[in-house]
Amino acid sequence: MKIFGNLLIIIIIFLSCFGVAVADGQLINKQSNFISTDYVEYNQLEQLIYADGNVQIILDDYFITANSLIYDIEQDQLWAKGDVRIHDKQNKVILGEVVILKDKLKEGVISDFILYFGDNTLLVSKLAERINKDLFRLHNSSFTPCKILCNQKPIWQISARDTELELSKNKMVYKHLFFEVYGVPFFYLPYFSHPTPKAKAESGILVPIIENKSLGIPVYYRAKPNLDFTLTPRIFAKYNIYELEARYKPNKSDYISLEANYGKVPYKTQNRGTITKNTNLNSYYILSKGSFTEDIYKYGFRLEHVSDKAYLKNYYQNYTPYLFSKVYLESVNNYNYLLAEGMNFEGLGAVNDKKITNPSVLPRIKTKNVIALNEDETSNVVIENDSLIYKEHGGIELNRISVQLAIENKLLTSSGHLFEVTLRDRNDAYFATNLNANDPRDKKLLTRTIPEIQNIWRFPLAGSISEKDSVTVEPIISATVGRKRNSNKKFAFIDPTTYELSQNNIFYSNRYSGIDFHEFGNRLSYGCSATIALEQWYSDLFLGQKYNTNINGEFVHHIENIGAFSTSFSDNIELFYKFRKTKNFNPITDEFGGTLSTKKLKFTFELTRIMNVWQNYFMGNINNSKIQQLYYNLSYKLTDNWEATFDMRLNLPKKPILSKSIKVTYLNDCVIISAKVSDDYMADNKRGIKKTISLPTISIGLKVLNM
Repeated sequence: MKIFGNLLIIIIIFLSCFGVAVADGQLINKQSNFISTDYVEYNQLEQLIYADGNVQIILDDYFITANSLIYDIEQDQLWAKGDVRIHDKQNKVILGEVVILKDKLKEGVISDFILYFGDNTLLVSKLAERINKDLFRLHNSSFTPCKILCNQKPIWQISARDTELELSKNKMVYKHLFFEVYGVPFFYLPYFSHPTPKAKAESGILVPIIENKSLGIPVYYRAKPNLDFTLTPRIFAKYNIYELEARYKPNKSDYISLEANYGKVPYKTQNRGTITKNTNLNSYYILSKGSFTEDIYKYGFRLEHVSDKAYLKNYYQNYTPYLFSKVYLESVNNYNYLLAEGMNFEGLGAVNDKKITNPSVLPRIKTKNVIALNEDETSNVVIENDSLIYKEHGGIELNRISVQLAIENKLLTSSGHLFEVTLRDRNDAYFATNLNANDPRDKKLLTRTIPEIQNIWRFPLAGSISEKDSVTVEPIISATVGRKRNSNKKFAFIDPTTYELSQNNIFYSNRYSGIDFHEFGNRLSYGCSATIALEQWYSDLFLGQKYNTNINGEFVHHIENIGAFSTSFSDNIELFYKFRKTKNFNPITDEFGGTLSTKKLKFTFELTRIMNVWQNYFMGNINNSKIQQLYYNLSYKLTDNWEATFDMRLNLPKKPILSKSIKVTYLNDCVIISAKVSDDYMADNKRGIKKTISLPTISIGLKVLNM
């Protein structure tokens, strides 16, 4: 019967102006149209085709399967019945029990309509009308991206009386809808729309956000494919804050962004030694960034400003100590680079006075050029420049030029020793101006020359215990011979007078990362790093010591020791310890922490201790002040979907709490819900920063809509 049916189909399709051929017992036409069935009958008088059993049709961009089918040739109408499936080239699947289509499937009616978008996302309806190729009208429909288990309602769905699906615009429009949670109506809207799954973003209202005692209603506007805006009014009990985000992408490599917010919010000030509450104060914050690329050059800007010091902390929990704005131009070509930038700083500390500080740097120009002296580039000449103009509102102005010339040579011996010898000469010239005539730096030209030679030796050793295990050991020595310091204090215009010694900079000849300061004298650093990698265990260790012969003055320490150790076991336990100690191994800093995890539990902690804070970090009055803080985070997976997290930061040993929070999260394939309560006990009356004890913050993410 199948061969007889195929012969009839050949006749029918021929009569319908489809050229066909028979291949492997199935019918294929020259336009890639195809039909196959167990049984077919052709009524020549009424021009009807009847097919029954395993009906399969390929017509243009559609693949159709059904239990039975009737096709009216003259009317170009198709009736399909029984487990009807229609696949399109976008991999969307339409399911129905009875389908009536005409005009080559462009128009028709489908009962028990189901449209499968993929990834568990369904649109179902009792009755669907296909108006044209791209438009469906549905009656009594439901949409959900959630998994649907047997005889159970999805976590959430949208049920509407009338729905329009515009495939060409990737848009779904609902009229008279209910948002349902487990089948129970939650709230009603007369009108709502959203993009289809995996569609490009469209304008509309996003899911509301409840956080920090406020309700936010984000409104998204997509002006162009490369330009969009999000406006979010945050509604508080007695005031509002308006947030705006804008994003513009001219091309693949360039972008411009804007983040701004404004509110007339309560503010505290200090008045004659007492704290008073003002009426609401106009407060705002602006951050705009841009980055552009042109050939080998990259340029851009960052503009940042806030109305008052307390606004970001009180209303956004942002503790940044300063804001900065800049414009820049940079180019990197192998080892060579150019950086030109201008910067302005806005201090948010209690002691920062914008009339005196808030310095600006315009311009700053840094260059580096590497000239190879041989083909393998083991001998090079390196020329570096760092020039800038620094100004403060209080009248200090500094013009600085710094040029460093270096000749470096690298040598690898046949036995594996690595040597690097570098001869450097840094020359600095400062022209300092201060409008305060009593300042000794008033209008002075200062110069200095810092010659030095540095030799670094490494000897990496590697071995293996077995095929999966390995051990590496690398001793390192860095020796620098340089001039003694001579009245270095007069160059302390900008930078802090100390540096943080660490594993990352112990072998540098100059550990100061700023503008003014440079190390003097003969310096010697030595240490050793080692790693052990076993199948279920990994550890690394570093021990080092720094020695400096130039000990006159208070700016350097004679000998210091540092170390770092970390280890992990079977991805369940990770521990680390870092220290910085004096010559006699008295502690300067100690850090100890780690992560312990199981299938359900994860515990992270970090204990930090800083000794002799003024001596080691501020170079003020020497005393035995110390800071000890403990931070920990505990998360527990209650079920596959529920997780609870608790974290706290506190001072030791008196244990005053600095901050704490509790967060509960529900995570599913189609929804993320989190509720958080956080308390912040850090305050600063001079800046109007107050303690924060927040109400629960709730955020909801829904698949397709805002996940």
